[in-house]
Amino acid sequence: MQIIDKTKKKQLKDRLARLEGQLRGIQQMVEDERDCVEIVQQFSAVSSGIHSAKQSLLNCAVDTCLVQPGLSESARQVQIKELIDLVTRVA
Repeated sequence: MQIIDKTKKKQLKDRLARLEGQLRGIQQMVEDERDCVEIVQQFSAVSSGIHSAKQSLLNCAVDTCLVQPGLSESARQVQIKELIDLVTRVA
């Protein structure tokens, strides 16, 4: 499955770039010997962001699998199986 919607793809890429920036910020906080509580708070924010990005990607997978017109029944069944496998892995 692929991200077909260009707007959703851009939104996901932007979200991932923000997460990358947050992780770099955590690295700098460690380097600067910032308080552990502050660092843990940032880890929590990153974890929440990753969860949100994962949900967004799963929504794209559902859209691709269930909404995509013109698929044969056998192709749709394959995509549904892939979707179920994906949800099982990330749950």
